[in-house]
Amino acid sequence: GELISKFGERQTLQNFHTDCIAKINTQINSELTSAYVYLSMASFLRQDNVALLGFAKYFSQAFTEEIEHAEKFIQYLSTRGGQLQLSAIAAPAKHEWESIEQILADALSMEKHLNQELLALHACASSHGDAHLSDFLDANYLQEQVQAIKQLADLITIVKRLGCACVYILNRDMMNGVYSSHGK
Repeated sequence: GELISKFGERQTLQNFHTDCIAKINTQINSELTSAYVYLSMASFLRQDNVALLGFAKYFSQAFTEEIEHAEKFIQYLSTRGGQLQLSAIAAPAKHEWESIEQILADALSMEKHLNQELLALHACASSHGDAHLSDFLDANYLQEQVQAIKQLADLITIVKRLGCACVYILNRDMMNGVYSSHGK
């Protein structure tokens, strides 16, 4: 037999609108950008002048989860016959923070932004009658995103209310796995 020299048409592409494919590619970039930010946060928290290793562990887990989210979207594109179009990942805007409260606030803001993008993607799926994409988002992302936002908001409230002493306790609890990123 002769080797096939050209790839044929994608055979799995069905009811997968180009607008939704573009938004998924944007979401992949956002997940990877968020992973970079979480990696930067974890690294900062490991510095000897900060030494909050429990929080560093928490944000390292968040880094891994964002990478997994991007990979899941990439696999989904492949399953549905969409084309992956990677774009440049922006460097984090910050590499240092003034306080753990500021880090948590930045993480909360980022998670809210990711949630808005997921909701826009869900709306795109609905407007194009793509029940499969809607179900995929419901099953894999939307609830977890709400839980992540709630957990970060709770942590901010605890730190604001109780101050430095609670940072030590939260750091210890995170080191021991009491808290994990994305509310799991």
